[in-house]
Amino acid sequence: MQNAKKPFTASLKEQGLLSVIKRELTDFLKASLPLEKEEILSLLEQPRRPGHGHLSLPLFSLSKKNKSSPQEEAKKISEQINKNLPSILEKCESLAGSMKVIFKNI
Repeated sequence: MQNAKKPFTASLKEQGLLSVIKRELTDFLKASLPLEKEEILSLLEQPRRPGHGHLSLPLFSLSKKNKSSPQEEAKKISEQINKNLPSILEKCESLAGSMKVIFKNI
């Protein structure tokens, strides 16, 4: 019988590393977001659907502050972050008012 490979974020959660990664990612994102670290950390979540990234950051509160659409905010911030990605990230993308974060396979 073959062992099924667990999703990346599920295995991280089991190892207790997800919270560490979220804190590190929060520090990185803070440079590109006009939000407090605590707010970024509280917004980072695991997407419900496969294919929506390893982590997701809804940008509805930021778009409300900036009086813009969440989609515009997600696109703008994703583009800015992709210019200077940390080595653990493959990319960030805009998806329906959220920014999805995709890790490199490790």
